[in-house]
Amino acid sequence: MKGLLYKDFKSILKLISPVYLMSLIPIIVYIGKDMFLFMFSIIIGILFGMQVSITISVDEKTKLVNYYRILPLSYHVIAMEKYIFTLIISLLTGIIIFLVTFSYSGQLSLLYPFIGFYVALIYNMIVIPASFYFGVEKGRYILIGFTILPIIITKFNNVLLKLYSILQTNLIALAVILHLIIFVISYVISVKSIEKYRI
Repeated sequence: MKGLLYKDFKSILKLISPVYLMSLIPIIVYIGKDMFLFMFSIIIGILFGMQVSITISVDEKTKLVNYYRILPLSYHVIAMEKYIFTLIISLLTGIIIFLVTFSYSGQLSLLYPFIGFYVALIYNMIVIPASFYFGVEKGRYILIGFTILPIIITKFNNVLLKLYSILQTNLIALAVILHLIIFVISYVISVKSIEKYRI
């Protein structure tokens, strides 16, 4: 599994491009406004989350998926590696947003890092099985829904902040339970999808 993780990180580093900076343009609109950190968290969460599907795309282009049947790894390990990679990427997302939040506002808030972490994580819980099942190109249609997510969520910003204050003490526990349920469903679909490459 270490080899797969190394391969994925190497793939991302090779594909880093200044073009990614264009995805930050929408954030500029909110600089100096109350919604800046909120929009920043969501967009960065999506941007970082997309990196996992990029690694699956690289696997497809290099025909690695055709060799799943001869790799000395079970399809459970192959699938789990993508989820571990997702967790690492999501944690990096939260750390970066935390640092930006502190630099921008001077406050040690965990709300915005949590939003970015959650977006990156939940995005891949959906995209990973979709990419394995339909292929990356078709799986990317899910991104269309996530691109309008910031607009939808901003409409409920006040509600989310109130819920956060009410559920703050149990927020971590609720998030863990929710993601465990989503993870189990996502993982089962991914394993079944990868299994077809092993036949």
